[in-house]
Amino acid sequence: MGTSGAIEALLKQTQSLPIKTSAFRPGQMVNGKVTRLYPDQMAEVQIGSQKVFAQLETPLSANERYWFQVQPGNGKIHLKVISAISMDPRGEPFAGLLTELGLAASKENVDLIRFFTKEQLPITKETLEMVSDWLKTAGPADKALEAVKMMVRGGLPMTNQVFSAILSAVKNEPLTMLMENLMAALESDGINRDPIVRLLRDMVPAVKSDAGMALTEVVAKEWLKDNGHDSRIAFSLLKTSGIVDKNMSEARFTALLLDQLLVSKDFSPETRHVRSILMHLKDGDIPSALKQVALLDTRALPGLQITEESLQAAAAIMQGKAAEDGLVVKTIPVTDAAAKFLKSLLNLAVADRPVPNTSVSLLAGSGPAASELDARMQALGDLAAKVADAPSKAASPLSEDERNLLRQIGLQAEVQLAKPEGPLLTPASMKEFIARLGLSYEHSLVDGFKNDLQLPELAADSLKPQLLRLLGEQLSPAVRDAAEQLLNKLTGFQLLSQEAGPIQQLIVQIPLPLRDRVGELTIQWSGQKKKDGKIDPDYCRVLFYLDLEHLKQTIVDMQIQNRVMNIHIVSGEDNLKAIAGAHMRELKTSLASLNYVLSSVTFGRQQDPKSPSTTKKMNGFYNTGNYSGVDIRI
Repeated sequence: MGTSGAIEALLKQTQSLPIKTSAFRPGQMVNGKVTRLYPDQMAEVQIGSQKVFAQLETPLSANERYWFQVQPGNGKIHLKVISAISMDPRGEPFAGLLTELGLAASKENVDLIRFFTKEQLPITKETLEMVSDWLKTAGPADKALEAVKMMVRGGLPMTNQVFSAILSAVKNEPLTMLMENLMAALESDGINRDPIVRLLRDMVPAVKSDAGMALTEVVAKEWLKDNGHDSRIAFSLLKTSGIVDKNMSEARFTALLLDQLLVSKDFSPETRHVRSILMHLKDGDIPSALKQVALLDTRALPGLQITEESLQAAAAIMQGKAAEDGLVVKTIPVTDAAAKFLKSLLNLAVADRPVPNTSVSLLAGSGPAASELDARMQALGDLAAKVADAPSKAASPLSEDERNLLRQIGLQAEVQLAKPEGPLLTPASMKEFIARLGLSYEHSLVDGFKNDLQLPELAADSLKPQLLRLLGEQLSPAVRDAAEQLLNKLTGFQLLSQEAGPIQQLIVQIPLPLRDRVGELTIQWSGQKKKDGKIDPDYCRVLFYLDLEHLKQTIVDMQIQNRVMNIHIVSGEDNLKAIAGAHMRELKTSLASLNYVLSSVTFGRQQDPKSPSTTKKMNGFYNTGNYSGVDIRI
């Protein structure tokens, strides 16, 4: 099972859930068993796993199965038995049902009715006709029928748009792959669509050579660190390797990166004042910028005296007017101060970002396409290797200072690669990614209309509204197809993240940056809602599915009752219990710091994720929560 198959695995737990009562609509055909009779022709009828209390149109016998048609009932379920259809188990009732519906008894229609009957789904002529049309163009029939089943069980509208969205959620197409496909289509299209391209670049961690990426990250940090000799040499290395255009000035490059941050609105609450300063500079509002600068910690601007004149120079750089503006060339010290000031602001904004390889992700949005940047970072890594192997005979493009710094930085990069990198994901980065998907865009829009509020900036510029805006433009077929597939995926997540009474469910995929590739973490939250509409962290269940380098396909089931947590882990690793044992004390302590009590951690063995028996066991795990395995009781 691939990582993208996690959505399908997680959603299979809904198969045993009852169909929503609201899903029973007049005109539908249902197959049910009369389990108990009551006076006034009332009866308890079992339809699938759900028992409903229904008004019968004619007297029937208990413990017998019938085909019923749902009738209008003024709030009650009224069932009319269809006497023309035989329920003889030795016969074939499907042809009679098709006749009753006015449909041809073709093999396709019989197979379709057999599927609806097996899954205990209500049937109408319109539904069968629509599903039949969908199956002709939807690709693999099993995925399409899975999507149909989810729509019916969830009481979702039977429309083309909803079907496409649900189908996209269950198909084996990872979210990150769809995002990368759109990014590639946009880059090859040749039309400037900066906002959505920048957003996609920032959201999807690129797969790069470990050595080249680590080295580039260290070089970029060395450049950002200060304004001294090594910083200038580091910038020269970025230009020599082609990562930065050889004709670009340091001040202009700094302004480009700041522009990228402004477009992405990627500022933490602690650095929002930095964004305010940059916005004022872009607008040429020097007095307001000066007021915001006064709020900065002076330690963030070492040795810099920021005056109105230097801010005017900084504004000219941000506006791309530095070469022509007399204020900038008037005195070199003011220009240097302005450039150093902007670089200090960039350093402040970057230092607080909760994104791995921050500097590299910024460089990715500053010019070269992703594939070109990968090649140039690899070239920088190769250059460092040559310097290390032959320090006195290094490649000719490098000066002595560049060779010395590259040798020193190469050692730092090796240490960085050798040591653990910390968490693959942080709470801040996960929240940031989910917010940027724009899954709550429509909700924010409705709230805004109801309360006469302005749509929050993050919601308006998140991925879904940007996709909707993009699809309103003239696009090439490749871009339109890639954008529609990604939009369907997001809409599918929204439709599957439903409310059922007091229970809220959310399903989403998040990129998982690994050493040699970008994986995906699939998460399903479900739990009670609090008064403010949020999931209650005291009572909830979270399922994680991920594909790791050594543990391979791994499922983590975390159940919380009154802040007491039980965790079950399913993996193909034989020694997982022994490996995890050394970390149990740390896990318990960390959870205690968050006011959770760890009750138990249990382990289950996943033999072969592709085998039918394993799939059946996994589905049973999701349905009942029962596992076989070894326990660690704490």
